[in-house]
Amino acid sequence: MNNETKRKLTSLGLKELAEAVEIQEDNTAKYLPLSFDERLTLAVDFLYQAKYNEKIQRRIKSAKLRYDSAALDSVDFTSRNIDESLIKELATSKFIDICTNIIIQGFTGSGKTFLACAIAKEACKNDIKTLYMRLPDLLQMKQEYTLMHRDRIYLNRLASYKLLVIDEWLINDLTQDDIQFLFELFEIRYDRSSTIFVSQYKTADWHTRLGGSLHADAIMDRIVHNSITIESGNVNMRERIHKNK
Repeated sequence: MNNETKRKLTSLGLKELAEAVEIQEDNTAKYLPLSFDERLTLAVDFLYQAKYNEKIQRRIKSAKLRYDSAALDSVDFTSRNIDESLIKELATSKFIDICTNIIIQGFTGSGKTFLACAIAKEACKNDIKTLYMRLPDLLQMKQEYTLMHRDRIYLNRLASYKLLVIDEWLINDLTQDDIQFLFELFEIRYDRSSTIFVSQYKTADWHTRLGGSLHADAIMDRIVHNSITIESGNVNMRERIHKNK
């Protein structure tokens, strides 16, 4: 391929197609016997896969995962007594198709966030719009949007994610405005998307921490009845990792 053709393909955002052609030119013994259609098909397949991989990497980056290197094959299922078959089923992202929530609960350092990020990363690989946020950050951002009178825009933005990971769920006390906002958020997301809740508190404690009011009833009703609960185990993963270092 001459440099001018390569330049034109690059300017069109098709540099991967140029790479595919160069690979074929460098391996004439393998590709020369093939017909033009066969070689073109291989080049287009190379281009498609490269573009798809780029898209998935953008999904992962835009998800802003706390641990963007999290992977399910790094999870110690046995010593933590976590159902490996269940987690692998969740990795297919079918739970998002049926708008099921996931609740990951356990003590600090037990690897809750890593597991949530690993599941969320699989959703990104399945080309699902995903976002990770700590609840304190989510509510702080809500306040900033409210000051600009754009809180509804922020609410709709959060509602647009097919998978929303909320870490440090209910770790801090909530104001009535916070509770009202969460009610509105889960009302919009209900039966349309999925949320992963990562919390040190068991669901039995959530009602009180949500204020114990009718809003607490409504929020709980929209979360727990269509959810899967995962206990993160009794192993302090943070301590284990520190020792291994």
